Formats: sequence, C-alpha cells, structure tokens
Amino acid sequence: MDQLVQHLQRLAHALYVHVVSMLREAPPGALPLTGVIGLAALLAGLYQLGYTRRAPAADRPRADAQPRASRTNSAQYRLGSQKRSCPPGESEVPGSGAQGLPIPLSALRSQLVGISTVTISVPGVLLEQCDVEELEEEATVRPDAVEIVKELGSCVQLYLMAQVSSDIGEAVVRGALEAAGVLGRGKHQIPSHKLLVCETLPGKIAIVRQVEPELHVDGDRRTIEDLQRFIPQQLHIHKPGGQLASCSMGSVGYGESLSDALNIDLR
Repeated sequence: MDQLVQHLQRLAHALYVHVVSMLREAPPGALPLTGVIGLAALLAGLYQLGYTRRAPAADRPRADAQPRASRTNSAQYRLGSQKRSCPPGESEVPGSGAQGLPIPLSALRSQLVGISTVTISVPGVLLEQCDVEELEEEATVRPDAVEIVKELGSCVQLYLMAQVSSDIGEAVVRGALEAAGVLGRGKHQIPSHKLLVCETLPGKIAIVRQVEPELHVDGDRRTIEDLQRFIPQQLHIHKPGGQLASCSMGSVGYGESLSDALNIDLR
C-alpha cells in the first residue's frame, strides 16, 4: 500500500511539473486551453500538498507525543486481572475484592475487548531472569507462560521485547525463545522479527511508545510507572513479595506470573 501511495505521489509531482512547464511556454492564443491545464495543475498541487500534510503517523517523530489518557475509557479490557487494576486516583491492594473464577486459556480471546496490539517485555515475564546481567549468562523460559504467549499471538498483534547489554545477551534470549518454540515460523509461533531488542530503559520506553499497544506487560516496576501516561492498560508481573509498581493514572494489574495476572487456569 505504501509503495502504491508513493507511486501516485511521484505521478502527481511529475504531472505538476509538466503542466507548469506547458503554462510557461504556451502562446497567448492558447488561454482557454491553459485555463483547463491550470486547473489540473492546481488540483495536482493541492493533492501533493495534502499528502505531505497527511504523512503517516509512523513517519512523524514522536518525541512530543502527548499522554493518551483519553484512550483508557475507549479501550478497557476485560481480563481476569481487572479486579486488581488501579483506576486513576485510587490505590487498590492486589488481590483484594471479589476474586473472579479463573478462565480457561481457550477463552482468552473473548476477554481481549478493545485490545488489538500487545507488547510484552520477556525478562521476568516469559523468562525467569529479570536483570540485564543475568541474561548475559542464561535465559530460562517459564513453561506456564509459553502457551499463553502463543495464544496471545494468535489473537492480537504481539510484540516481544528484551533489554540486553550486548549481542551475547540478545543471542541468549533469542536462543532460549526459539528452543522453547515461542519464536519461529510455525503455527501460533511469534515471528523472529517481532522480538525487539534494546540496551537501555529509555530505549525500551521509546519502543513501547512507538508501537502504541493497548496493553503492555512488564516485569520491571520502573517501566510500568514511566509508561502510565502513555499506555492505558498494563500488567506488572512481580516476584513474590516484591515491590509493586505504583499506579497514579491509567490501569495497572498485578500478578506473580502471566497466568496469575490474566487469571487463567492452565490445568
């Protein structure tokens, strides 16, 4: 589609240049004809100007992106963790209130109301290891999260990401995910190009904001807190007894595992 639009733009520009040249060289007696041609030139020029102003959002810089808090109301999700979420201005103790019955994995699709794109930071969520230094040595995949991630990949646009400190760390993470069957070309596998890698926390924040998911899942408290202004729904996967991400805006759900946060029964 982008190639077609670019081709049409080039044609419009060429037509515009050609018409302008004809107008400059036209004899005085050709005024009626040049009037018609001039109208065509005007339309071509307006088309080119309009296309430039309507450049795709992906091509525009996002450094000045504004908070998208208004999306929270239009993209509420009905996941099992919603009872643990923290609405704006409130602080709810994780696990308090009425506990909904766990749902089977096959019912996850029906719960993803208003969600078309999801990002998951794999350290601490899909992998046991959380720290960048640990990922230089090994990456252990959580078996209970593998099937959930595959199911999510079949329901929504799913992007995985990992913060690593070197090419070695990236190779360790990719190798572990490929060995577990998460990455690959098979059915319910995530294509390798959808594993996005960065070296810093600001880099991870920038990637998530660029993708603009309706839901982000992360094992890092700081990432959850930094993204609250931009991502309407998040899940914080934390260690038992670990510090939870604060919730000042948007909605944050909590869980000690992905299945816990989504309230999914894997039995």
